[in-house]
Amino acid sequence: MIRSRMVVLLVVATATATGCSGDEPGTPRRADLTPSSSASSSPSAVSGDESLLGLDPCALITSDEAQNLDAPEPGRPADLTSSRGCRWTVSGSHVFGVAFFDSRGIGDLTLTGRRTPVTIGGRSAERVEENSGPGSCVVIFPITDSSVAEAGVQANSNTATACEVAEQVARLIAPRLP
Repeated sequence: MIRSRMVVLLVVATATATGCSGDEPGTPRRADLTPSSSASSSPSAVSGDESLLGLDPCALITSDEAQNLDAPEPGRPADLTSSRGCRWTVSGSHVFGVAFFDSRGIGDLTLTGRRTPVTIGGRSAERVEENSGPGSCVVIFPITDSSVAEAGVQANSNTATACEVAEQVARLIAPRLP
């Protein structure tokens, strides 16, 4: 349960819902969900009728794609209070996931890690390294002013690996997002 909670929201945890303490790598804890004051430096979301509500986060990565990312099992739903998600486990290495915040825009997330604007699949996004501690990385796609999709990874304490895999996952989901 702790491991499954961590994945989707290491993905999401990195964004704001969970985090890892420095005392026990890989053990999730709840994080502050207060609004961030740095929304102006974030990629801007598309306004309009785009919505994540009809999407299943587990359906955004096919079985073949998951296996290419070394995840032998299908993704498992990992819904939390403020997000819906799906997680995949790469035994002994890392967990990755996709999460949707249906009612939180990028400006509503508490992001304390290293933030870098990126373009993935032609979409503006933001990569956040170590928001939940060493070994965590998330790529956040603004969907609307009040929703985001995330691809995130927890790779023990290896942030470089986490960001490499997070960007691979982000490249897979980017064209499937509204």
